[in-house]
Amino acid sequence: MNSKIKTIDDLYSEIDELVELLKDEGCVDSAVNLQKLVYETAWTTGSELLGELALHLDKMTAQYSASVRKRLEGCKYFCKHHRRIMGIY
Repeated sequence: MNSKIKTIDDLYSEIDELVELLKDEGCVDSAVNLQKLVYETAWTTGSELLGELALHLDKMTAQYSASVRKRLEGCKYFCKHHRRIMGIY
């Protein structure tokens, strides 16, 4: 998968856009839960955040629009492969 997410800042921007899309499509609970996970939880490390975020995104299995699914998949891919994408070995 070739994701446009290349940095943590890109991921945060994509999450923000995903939250807004979810709200626009009436999936307010999903949007609020995602936003709280990313912005209102105290994480020990960035890797912990990415791991928990990947698990949360995997559990988001409702019938979302194609644009929401595409963003979800891009975020999941980055969370699972961030070390390779960012060149951290």
